[in-house]
Amino acid sequence: MTVFASAGVSFTYPGAERPAVTDVPIDISPGGMFGIVGPNGSGKSTLLNLLTGVALPTHGAIRFFDRPLREWPRREMARTLGVVTQREEIQFPLTVRELVALGRYPYLGPWQREGDADRRAVSHAMEVCGVLELADRPTSRVSGGEFQRVRIARALAQDPEVLLLDEPTASLDIHYQMSIFELLESLVSNTGVTVVLVTHQLNLAARFAGQLLLLGRGRAIRQGVPKDVLVRSVLEDVYGWPVSVAAFPGPGPDLGAPQVVPLRGTGPRS
Repeated sequence: MTVFASAGVSFTYPGAERPAVTDVPIDISPGGMFGIVGPNGSGKSTLLNLLTGVALPTHGAIRFFDRPLREWPRREMARTLGVVTQREEIQFPLTVRELVALGRYPYLGPWQREGDADRRAVSHAMEVCGVLELADRPTSRVSGGEFQRVRIARALAQDPEVLLLDEPTASLDIHYQMSIFELLESLVSNTGVTVVLVTHQLNLAARFAGQLLLLGRGRAIRQGVPKDVLVRSVLEDVYGWPVSVAAFPGPGPDLGAPQVVPLRGTGPRS
């Protein structure tokens, strides 16, 4: 069984001169971390929108757990798939707990109040994400890194089998970049959830993800284990900039993971 599968999908935004995504094959297995990487404008977020059903392919089709994605009822989809978007602004004053509790809506009927199971799920999600002590704090008074953990907790409160995240470490410092990736890694190990994330953090993706998909100009360039994807000649062609690629020296479980360093003083590659 695969989580997401497609022989190839394409998508063109209305009025656009060319597709944002062109014939991209998808093959994501359960129980690991899958990273989607590539330059700005390469189609990463568009592909994520296709996986969530927010956008429908112009050509091709996607299967979710061996069932056509378009056939999934939205409530059933929301119980199986948790999504953390790249940006979010809270329009109403909410505490951390109230925001996380929104993840239980797929299980509640109209005007139905939370039950004990819902409260337990919310508390457990906050505890797992390390934000339980922030439960009564207004979301306007948490840091950017804390807010990302809160948003992940909301997705976890849905009790999903799959988590999709778009740039979960954007604008975060080293501490929160590492803590978010380690949190996602622990979710994969301890709960069996499948994590699919879009990221510009090539080096962290190489250290934490078991599989990478590299996009360039809307097309799939390479997919596989990080050392087979993050290859110097390939990256220089895709990103248009000279780089050095070396194995992570350790210590720790990341020993040997490819690490990418952009070179200076040599100019862009055409």
